[in-house]
Amino acid sequence: MTQMITKVLPFEVKEVDRRVLEFVGSTEDKDRQGDVIMANGWQLKQYKKNPVFLWSHQYNEPPIGKAINVWAEDGKLKFHIKFAEKDEYEFADTIYRLYKGGYLRASSVGFLPLKSEPIEEAKDDEVIFGQPTRYLKQELLELSGCPVPANPNALAEAKAKGLIKDELPFLPALVVDKDEDEDVSKPYPNEHSCRLKDPGKYDRFARKNCEQKHDGKCIDVIYGIKEEKTEIQALRYKKDIWTESAAKSHCASRDGTFEAAGGEESEKETYKCECIDCGYKIESDKHCNELKCPKCGASYITEEIAVDKMARTEKMIEEK
Repeated sequence: MTQMITKVLPFEVKEVDRRVLEFVGSTEDKDRQGDVIMANGWQLKQYKKNPVFLWSHQYNEPPIGKAINVWAEDGKLKFHIKFAEKDEYEFADTIYRLYKGGYLRASSVGFLPLKSEPIEEAKDDEVIFGQPTRYLKQELLELSGCPVPANPNALAEAKAKGLIKDELPFLPALVVDKDEDEDVSKPYPNEHSCRLKDPGKYDRFARKNCEQKHDGKCIDVIYGIKEEKTEIQALRYKKDIWTESAAKSHCASRDGTFEAAGGEESEKETYKCECIDCGYKIESDKHCNELKCPKCGASYITEEIAVDKMARTEKMIEEK
């Protein structure tokens, strides 16, 4: 099945009407993955039926604006975005002012690849991971505003001027200096943490909510940033979505270091065990097959298996 691909593109932004900004971005230069999107390959018909402008691909949140025009020309994808009024959606007004002030200079496109071809290997001065792809034909599904690659110093200045408020929901997704967020590598009271890399090696961090999914459940991603290199540093699992055991299991599959929500000690699983020979029962945090009966020295089996074994024995007696 073809999956949606998202790409962050740096854009030139200018105001063309009241609360309407024009985004002009070149899409035929290689991105950090070495991929190229051909501007004349954009299929826009389906997007124009529902031309919403989201924030950071948050599909469960209201759109911050709508595209009143979108087109491709001169090797560029262009669109006019009309932002919601302040009295309609205050958060949308903040994003509008950040774009207008130059604090945000990027957007993200979500699309379905319809036709593509591999690109030749990277040049000597390029660092590319995986097989670079040239997208020749692609269907635009959605547009989103996003902070990357916004300058963290500019964002700090925006906050100082009162353009960003601490309680705004998008703030955790912004790039932050490590000194300004000492708890970035620690779990919060409402989420579990999976550390994949040492946070001490990075200068700053960025968070993307619901960046990954597993079994339909969202996983937030913490990116570590060192100079121009960005990589996944940690995963976060919201407590109201993920049980501790499920989060711990997923973290183990990624070879990560797990920490339960709030830094509390992880709950231990307990097993009900029954001796094979004498029937002596105990509960333990060790699996039954690792135990020896303190009464007769025999091995243990789980209570559930013992019950099943007893039922089968009784059935055999009845048949005889």
